[in-house]
Amino acid sequence: MKEITGKYEQKHLSCQYFDFDSKSPEEFLKLKEFVSHNSIFEETKLGILSNVFEGDFLENNEDEFIGLLKANLKNKDLTLIISSKKVSVKKFDFLFKEPVLFQEFNDLKGNDLVYFIKKEAAARDLKLTPAAIDFLADVFRSDNWALINELEKLSLFNRKNFDAVDLKQKIAYYKPMEFSRFFYALNNLSLVNLEILFSGQEEPAKIFNFLASAARGPAIKKLADYDEMIKSGKIDYEEALVDFVIDKN
Repeated sequence: MKEITGKYEQKHLSCQYFDFDSKSPEEFLKLKEFVSHNSIFEETKLGILSNVFEGDFLENNEDEFIGLLKANLKNKDLTLIISSKKVSVKKFDFLFKEPVLFQEFNDLKGNDLVYFIKKEAAARDLKLTPAAIDFLADVFRSDNWALINELEKLSLFNRKNFDAVDLKQKIAYYKPMEFSRFFYALNNLSLVNLEILFSGQEEPAKIFNFLASAARGPAIKKLADYDEMIKSGKIDYEEALVDFVIDKN
């Protein structure tokens, strides 16, 4: 997932996240607007959908949602990624056929998770002690996306050897927010949700950049102005986010 979104962010293309849990019924309206909206400034768009099959979203929207997906199967300017722990195969069997790309990721546990950590660490020339590997397995467990993100951060250091003590200092015993929780808070940004993101030790720069990539209308200019002030050293990311939320509300 990180590799896919990273390519879009590097090219400054439109990327937006949609969480279809029962607490956010307006997400479908946002998705339809996102799919139908065309801009001369955007050539391609990426939409990432979560909790489509987990909640009760499909109870009243199944046929219309299927219609939206089928109508855009060959739309080369739009990419939709559905991240789900389960799929209703009966009516959505077309998601397992061309031109749709399907990939399954099983939750890793025990020895499988340890092997995965060793493999990904070696790919980044990282040398982790057995205790360090056990620590990562305990902290991230089935959150493979966050685990890979952490290994990427470690690979940026000049040193490549890490033990459990090193990782405890750098990771500080926190478990990053789940993917869906992060983007729900981001898409429903308020001072309360901003505090949730900060308390989850999400980096202000990361929050700002994801927010900017999904911005629409007047928010684009506001965030661009904040970005200019940040780069000139007038304010930092955290101050910009707080000010943006207060002004928005």
